[in-house]
Amino acid sequence: MPNNFPQGIAGQPVRFKLTSDDSRAQAAHDGNGQFAGFTFNIKPFQSLRTPEQIDQYVQALSYSTHHEAEHIYNPGADYDPEEGEDPVLSAMNYMSPEGEARAHSREMAKAYAQAHPNQPFDLAKGQQLLANPHFNNTHRNYFQGLADPKKWASIQQKYPQFTTNPHDQAVKYVNEFLPQYGPNSTATPGK
Repeated sequence: MPNNFPQGIAGQPVRFKLTSDDSRAQAAHDGNGQFAGFTFNIKPFQSLRTPEQIDQYVQALSYSTHHEAEHIYNPGADYDPEEGEDPVLSAMNYMSPEGEARAHSREMAKAYAQAHPNQPFDLAKGQQLLANPHFNNTHRNYFQGLADPKKWASIQQKYPQFTTNPHDQAVKYVNEFLPQYGPNSTATPGK
């Protein structure tokens, strides 16, 4: 029931738009950082031809919805690298804020709970899920690339301003979120 949504969430718009980018969904915030609604991109529907493709996209949209719902309370960053900017620096600037680590972890927790019900998070099993089409390179960076201590050490050496490995944050949040996807619970993103 919309009346049960917290103040500031109820009544915010949900839009379905044909946008030029490849994003599936986006949570919007106003100039004061307050949640201002969701936008779902319908562009990908134009290229879907089979029931299987539609099912895969709807599944991916479900994961994106959980990701964006996390951003209601924990806004993230835009991945918008400047021309000529080092791609590793761009990725680290995008992945390091808590909002992005939480949102990407929420998607992993949802997928992991579906694939391995009532099981604690096992990184190797989580990494196997990364082949699913709804996961992107950012997910692979959180749960695979930055899981390699040598890769993290080389990033820290080149960019000492990053003192916390986003992989460690992501795993912590997956473990926090998994119980919310158990058999007798409903996922409540946010706080």
